[in-house]
Amino acid sequence: MNTAMVLKIAQAAYKALKDKRTRTIIILAIFGPLILLLLQIAAIVSLVTTPIQMLLNGGEDTYGLAEFQNQFVITGTPGEAYEGEYEPPDYVKYTIKQGATEVVYYNQTDMPWRDMLYGTVRTIGISGCGPTSMAIVISTFTGQEVTPAMTAGWSAKNGYLVEGYNNGKPYGMSSHALIPALAKEYSLSSTGIAKNEKTAERIYKALSDGKLVVAIMGPGHFTSGGHFIVLRGVTSDGKILVADCGSRQRTGKAWDIQTIIKEAKGGAGAGGPFWAIK
Repeated sequence: MNTAMVLKIAQAAYKALKDKRTRTIIILAIFGPLILLLLQIAAIVSLVTTPIQMLLNGGEDTYGLAEFQNQFVITGTPGEAYEGEYEPPDYVKYTIKQGATEVVYYNQTDMPWRDMLYGTVRTIGISGCGPTSMAIVISTFTGQEVTPAMTAGWSAKNGYLVEGYNNGKPYGMSSHALIPALAKEYSLSSTGIAKNEKTAERIYKALSDGKLVVAIMGPGHFTSGGHFIVLRGVTSDGKILVADCGSRQRTGKAWDIQTIIKEAKGGAGAGGPFWAIK
């Protein structure tokens, strides 16, 4: 290329840059794809790192992780099985016969499923109260041996588990919608019971009809965060019997119904915080 040709090209480029419209087109052509790429990366990072409540229960609000954990997961130790040097036993099938409904009992901290992953970052022993509670209900009513490992696997596969890392710490939590979804999967009927002036009446009626009632509990006697349990019967003096998959000790007690209602999660999704199932 001779000098005259180079000079002509330079003059043409200079003239183009002097034209405002042409200059804008050139700048957009150069930097537009880069800006779009950066926006896409930011959106992906936001989706990965920010848990969204609507993924769990169909709500419209977005919560921070701390509130999200308080609404949906066990925080800390789920039961006595992790205390001291205690070694969890292998599961041996047995039933609880006291109360209106004889139930098949599973504890989420029993072997072999205690250390099995629920999803990819947390174990059934730590975060598997929802699947384990439903394993109790399903095994009781169907006569099948449906273990916590089976219900946890179904939950993760079908999108009812939300998990990830926050500041390097893993979290895993079950959707409230898991309860009616698993009931439907095993051809059981599920009816949500909200917290209102008729809650106690509806729970008593469900239990007297031979149903089991799954409850999502908030901070109090059962958990410091969130924890699913099963209400299984009523004593002669109106106390509630439970099957708590995180604690045999709590399972052995009778509970005042107002304690259960007070500590159940307010604003639960999927018709909760109670679900009557049969």
